[in-house]
Amino acid sequence: MSTLQQAIATIGQVIHFFLLLIGLRHQRFRRCITFYLYLLVTFISSIVISYLVSEKELRRQLYYLKEFLLDLIKIGMLIELNKNIFGFFPKVQRSNRALFGITGILFVVYAFALPAESTTWWGSLPFDLHSKVLQTTCLAYLMMVFSALYYRIEVATDYKFLLVGYLFSQLPVALGFAYVAIVGEAARNRVSLLNSIFFVLAMVVWTRVYWANDKDTDSPDIIGRGVDLPVS
Repeated sequence: MSTLQQAIATIGQVIHFFLLLIGLRHQRFRRCITFYLYLLVTFISSIVISYLVSEKELRRQLYYLKEFLLDLIKIGMLIELNKNIFGFFPKVQRSNRALFGITGILFVVYAFALPAESTTWWGSLPFDLHSKVLQTTCLAYLMMVFSALYYRIEVATDYKFLLVGYLFSQLPVALGFAYVAIVGEAARNRVSLLNSIFFVLAMVVWTRVYWANDKDTDSPDIIGRGVDLPVS
């Protein structure tokens, strides 16, 4: 790891720890429990892999385990956010769930149509599957965002920043993984550095999730304004 990467990692860990602390403020973490779980698992696993495990192959296996666990948490967060954001709009919730199901089908087709072919670890089956899960999960999150825009549903401030930060951090990672799988080792360090930078910037955005004003979060007038009908 270069000096720049180490500096970015250290800054990210400090911000990450700060996020976990302010998430406990007034029990803000209850706004989206899976999001706080995502932050917690990411922080702990990064510390373990970076500082407590030195054996290369074991670190790689722990990395795979961490990423697949986070993939499951992100899917759970998608479901929780759909329920929380569209709580006043059951028809929109159901249509979103149908879109999520279609995304799952697209993932299966994607995984079988373009299987992993490289013998290197970044093109291996676990890495390839994680990359495809990440890409299709980002697609599902984008569908949920566009659903809110289409139905003109105003979203609470903390959820807005949560979604913006998530897409800001995960879309570059998803695209970066796909780029590494195509280009190979030559692109891995650059993509890793860019991914770290985007994740640190996303955490800065996420501080607004837990610092959102009380009046911006729980009001039905903000979350539930409008009717359960599409735009004419």
